[in-house]
This record gives sequence, structure tokens and C-alpha cells, in this order.
Amino acid sequence: MTAISLLRCGLAGSAMMLSTASPAAELPATIETVIIGPFSGDDRARIAQALDEWNRALNGVARFAPAADANGRRVWAITAIAQSPVQNRRETLAEVKALPAGGGLLMIYLDRIRGKNLDGIMLHELGHVLGLQHEGSRGLMAAEYNPHDQKCVDYAAMAQLAELYDLPLQKLRWCGEATPAR
Repeated sequence: MTAISLLRCGLAGSAMMLSTASPAAELPATIETVIIGPFSGDDRARIAQALDEWNRALNGVARFAPAADANGRRVWAITAIAQSPVQNRRETLAEVKALPAGGGLLMIYLDRIRGKNLDGIMLHELGHVLGLQHEGSRGLMAAEYNPHDQKCVDYAAMAQLAELYDLPLQKLRWCGEATPAR
């Protein structure tokens, strides 16, 4: 993988196919974000809800927060792109580009997400921002998107995060039972 890791999310039939991201060196205490572009008010609320859900799950170990300086070096810009420049069989819904010094772009293609669960897409993508990989066939970080499985930060995602950053799992929160997704 290059210094800038790229992940693409696509739709094949009714299942969204998702790729992987490279983990960061360490989990920062604050992950600064800024929401830019022509998102609707409802879309902005859904993005904020996904950020809040991750903050609940992270339980103070780290947090997503609005950027003090939108042009800062380590800011994650969540940006709306009206039309996807990617022309492929699998519809690309979103792309994340992580920069080597920290921060990056999380691009949502508005022409591709209409009628889909933006909450779940954002929860999954924010998992990649944190360095999580695809895992299992069900749950938040599954390779195939399922709007019924990706409504909250689940145990499998938090267990992966704890292992990735050597965090005590008992300090984190998750929805559902404390069992791996299958």
C-alpha cells in the first residue's frame, strides 16, 4: 500500500462491497473533523449521529470532535461530492484517503448514496478512519454492507480497535452482545 491509503466502497447488486484501510501508528485522543460541501441538513444530522455513536463507544479513550482549524494538518474532512468521478460496475459510494501526517478526506458521493442508509455507511467509514479492517460476514466492519447489521458500533469492531491500539477492551462500549460477529 502507498503512503496514502485508499479505500473504496462500492455497491454490487444489493450488497455494498467495502475494502480495507491501513491502521494508524497510535490512536489520537482527538480526531478532528469538519463537514464540508453540499450535504443536506438531514445528511449532516446523520453524520453527526454517527460521530456521536463512535464517541459513545470510544468512552473517552478517544473522540471525534469539530476541528478548531478546518485547515489543520490532522483534520479529517468529511466532504460531499455531488457526482462520483469513478465509473465502474460496482458503484463507489465513498472513498477515504488517509494522509501520512494524519487526517485525510472521507468523500461521500451524493449521487450514489440516495436511498441508502447514510448512518451505517458513516459508521463503517469512521471505523476505517480509525484504522479498522473488514472482519467477518456480519456486523459493522463486514466486507459487505447490510443496513440491518450496521446500525451501531458492535463488539467485533471494538475488539478489533482494542487489539489494534493495545487498549483495554473493558474501557470501551459497544451495542449488542460481547461476542464476535459471524
